[in-house]
Amino acid sequence: MSLAKARKGLKTEKKGGKVSPEQKILNQFLEAPKDKHKKKDKKFKFTQFDPEHADAAYNITVEFMEIANKNPENAIEKVIEYANKASETSDPELVRHALMMFVTHHPSARNKNLRIPPLIKRSPGATVPKKKNISLAPGPLVSTHSTEKIKETEDNPELYMNWYREDPNLNEHHEHWHIVYGSNGVPDVKDPKIRVHKDRHGELFVYMHRQMLARYDIERLGLGLSLIKPLDDYFAPIDEGYHPNENLVDAEDEDDPYSTFGSRKPGSKNRDYGKKDGPFTLKAMDANRKKVEEAVNCGKFYNGAEIDIDTLGAVLESYGKGDLIKYYGSLHAGGHLTIGHIIDDPGVMAQTRVAARDPVFWRWHRHIDNLVKTWEEKREPNDFSNSSPVKLQDVIFVFKDKLPIHHGETQDEEAAAFGEKTFGGKNFCTDVSKNDIVTNELETKMKTRKTDDELDDTALPIDTTPVDNNNDRFCDCGWPFHLLLPRGRKGGMKYKLLVFISDWSEDEVPTISRCGSISFCGAEGAADKYPDKKPMGYPLDRPFKNNSYKETFAGLNNAIIRDVCINWVDEFPEIVVEDSC
Repeated sequence: MSLAKARKGLKTEKKGGKVSPEQKILNQFLEAPKDKHKKKDKKFKFTQFDPEHADAAYNITVEFMEIANKNPENAIEKVIEYANKASETSDPELVRHALMMFVTHHPSARNKNLRIPPLIKRSPGATVPKKKNISLAPGPLVSTHSTEKIKETEDNPELYMNWYREDPNLNEHHEHWHIVYGSNGVPDVKDPKIRVHKDRHGELFVYMHRQMLARYDIERLGLGLSLIKPLDDYFAPIDEGYHPNENLVDAEDEDDPYSTFGSRKPGSKNRDYGKKDGPFTLKAMDANRKKVEEAVNCGKFYNGAEIDIDTLGAVLESYGKGDLIKYYGSLHAGGHLTIGHIIDDPGVMAQTRVAARDPVFWRWHRHIDNLVKTWEEKREPNDFSNSSPVKLQDVIFVFKDKLPIHHGETQDEEAAAFGEKTFGGKNFCTDVSKNDIVTNELETKMKTRKTDDELDDTALPIDTTPVDNNNDRFCDCGWPFHLLLPRGRKGGMKYKLLVFISDWSEDEVPTISRCGSISFCGAEGAADKYPDKKPMGYPLDRPFKNNSYKETFAGLNNAIIRDVCINWVDEFPEIVVEDSC
């Protein structure tokens, strides 16, 4: 789907969209006004990474689904009514998390076209500062013609990545993915007491976070910063400190002693979380890490079972309740919990909706990913000898404003017809490098947007006019539009673009429905198969031949590699088709 069509399809309140009664009461509950749902236990801080907290939220989700099943005519009203009641005895944030699980997965909500309000709407204090004096784009640390570092003006170079780490839509993506793929599984919508584990969940845990890491590394390179250093010594001081903006609020309850996120000073040491004999002591985590390392080095788990990417990902995330999870502990969650509770006032690492703001989030996930990489590097390169019978001639870029088309309802069809006429047919083998409208450069620009009124409409989907049995809005777990491309560099930064075509007739998995963002969202139904047989990340899921990407893809008709330059500019024309009425 084009960005223009995506924007056109979202009728937000700003664009005159109608908010259904069900959506309105959902918004009112999730937007958590501070005059209701006050916390009973002021020291309790819900975190999805704590297994006991996650279990409690899961159980309430089960109750929500049972209520909806018993009241099909007014399911949403009854569920919200119970959510308000549950908030009187349970932590309000725990209940809100359970309700978001319900809205994401239960057909009574999806068929009403309900959607979770954007993070900036339901928890504005946890997204953007209330003051407007924060610089989001300090500029590159390297010259435009070399990789030499320019003299740094800050003691902490990580500050130069704040604009990326603290992007509210990036953090909402991370939060929402962990709701779509809950670490406890998903209740079966017909019989909520049955726990369903989504297909290839463990593999997707690895793949999704790996894509986040790759994007973060690219942005670091654009600024001349080093690649992410793994946080693999649990007892050593943590070099990076993190002081959330003082306006960043975790709870709207003014009486909450921990209403702001805690800070971590540079050189702080990690500390145990929970019970002294529990899985989240540093000693226990270190022992579990060594068990995982032993397994990946020999290619087998302790019970003799061969390692596969899906099971390894599940072990690292602690997804499920089997013997493997019990034996290897909760490594991924343990890092979030111990680092997030270095001081009594929990830091951002303990919350999925803000964890990515902290530089140590990326270091911890680089460590987790490296455990997977150790196993992957022992595998043989992919065999492409039976490649798809197609011929890729070139990859052609043209700026939209240079196309001789009308930018309206039919722009996509007109652009396709122009491309076929100009570059297809008899012109297929023609050298296009000297064509005036063809470019090898992409352009990006920075925007300063600190309030919901300043964000693009695509970042603020509130509701569309309800359409029965339309579940398209379930698939909100894709990567944010405005972060699809790396920022690049002033004057341009060179990249390699790989286009690889595989045979969909071999890759396709029959499924009732799928999301537009297949790679991150997978299938809609909790019990449905992931809609692609190929390994996630294919064809880059295995080592290169002789550590060379050129040798790996050499001579393949179904693959092509091109040089692309991404230039960070001050301004460029935006062509967006808005609603005609």
